[in-house]
Amino acid sequence: WGEIERLASAAKIDALPDTIGCPDCADGGAESLTIERAGAGAAKTITFEHGAAIGEAQGLLDRVRALRAALTPAAPP
Repeated sequence: WGEIERLASAAKIDALPDTIGCPDCADGGAESLTIERAGAGAAKTITFEHGAAIGEAQGLLDRVRALRAALTPAAPP
């Protein structure tokens, strides 16, 4: 959690639009990222195409995606 907190603190998503690209267009899927900063009182959520690179938060996205992959059960044979 410490690493995720550090990466979230370093992410610069406040100036980004709420929607980036065309999430879910042509069944490509979508992802979203919400960061709530302590003491700031408001959360910022961005939605974007599944697997997209978002430079302002790439370190956090890479870590969260790796965690999601590790926790997702394998499909049955």
